[in-house]
Amino acid sequence: MGQDIEAVTKKGVKIIQKHLAKIDGDYIRHNSDSIATTVMELIGNDLKYRDKQATPQYMYLNSVLEDEKKLEKKRVKSLNKNKKEIEKNKEKARSIQQKNKHRKPSKFNTKYRDRIESIQTSSDKKNENLKLYKEMEKLDQKNSENSQNKEDND
Repeated sequence: MGQDIEAVTKKGVKIIQKHLAKIDGDYIRHNSDSIATTVMELIGNDLKYRDKQATPQYMYLNSVLEDEKKLEKKRVKSLNKNKKEIEKNKEKARSIQQKNKHRKPSKFNTKYRDRIESIQTSSDKKNENLKLYKEMEKLDQKNSENSQNKEDND
């Protein structure tokens, strides 16, 4: 990569190495603020190079750049703070999981596990039986309608 940069700079191209992308959810997008700031810096540096530092254009551009740099610092600080909070929360979750791994099962759970399971299975079977009952009612109703239709036809 270093050779490519040298080859390009020999041709007179100025290379700018900055983070011009951002992660937005599941997507990688252009960071328009960073791109705009970079373009303004280029223009400001060009005006500075031409000794036009006292012109209103340069002064305005420079003030906007300074404001953008301050905002960018605040954004980065806020992002870093959020990252730290997320890491703390993840660490807390990990420590809770570790504690739960080493925790003995509750006496209640061990003593009444069989009863709890039987209650859960009976509840599931009850729901299944209700479904079957409803289906049978529908079938009986259809059968009675069919038999009435046959009698009416005869």
